[in-house]
Amino acid sequence: MPITDDPIRIIEVKDGKALIRAPRLSMCAHCHAEDEIKNKSIFETWIDNPVGAKPGDFVHVEMAPKKFLLGIFVLFGVPLIGLFLGIAAASWVHFFNPLARQIALGFFGYALSYIIVWRFDKYALKSNKFIPAAIKKIRIKEDFLNKPVG
Repeated sequence: MPITDDPIRIIEVKDGKALIRAPRLSMCAHCHAEDEIKNKSIFETWIDNPVGAKPGDFVHVEMAPKKFLLGIFVLFGVPLIGLFLGIAAASWVHFFNPLARQIALGFFGYALSYIIVWRFDKYALKSNKFIPAAIKKIRIKEDFLNKPVG
């Protein structure tokens, strides 16, 4: 799955990895509302560099679809499952009224699932299995303002 459709510039290369700096995508990026904001949100991360890009090169960055979908499931699916398991567990616990215990245990299951997501995040950072990779170098002409053209 592509991280972004726009080419990303390589900043630094070290030990088969490349440091990239790219703007964060937001919901209003399609309407160019962020063009007016002077302090755009930028992130930096290390990616795999199997194409041998050098600093200054532009690349397309992608993540394996299975790993991308697993990450999305863990980020969104696990908390939702935790919420529903907490609500289901409310039928075995007898305190207050049924709605209060469903809300309380639903919240507890939801909160507990975030501990699972946090642990998965720690595992993913250490394992290097969820790192995006540069898939192809791109030759880009630049205009006078250092913006990619073409």
